Amino acid sequence: EFIFESSALLDIYESYNYLEVTNEQLVYINLYFDLTEIYRRKLMQDLEEITHSPSAINRVYNSTLDELSQMQTKLKKEAFAGKNLLKLKEWNDHIQDKLDIDNFKLFEVEM
Repeated sequence: EFIFESSALLDIYESYNYLEVTNEQLVYINLYFDLTEIYRRKLMQDLEEITHSPSAINRVYNSTLDELSQMQTKLKKEAFAGKNLLKLKEWNDHIQDKLDIDNFKLFEVEM
């Protein structure tokens, strides 16, 4: 029997930012982290639904990481550092739908 634990962490020692910090950028950073949480939850759900063999676990884990990476790349491309407010809002709405977190409200960003 396998027991799974997961967590989404932000390593402040490996993270960096050379841009001026704005509320829009803080929204972007939170959205990036929130995507990680969405895929962490997806991973846990998917792991509960499979036969628990090491190869099946690795397949689900790697697939989930690939999906997360694609979404993070898309977020970066569309709304890097909060520069595209319209796209940032679209991502915010997606996160709000999935996690019930409104980063625009948290950081007082208005359209």
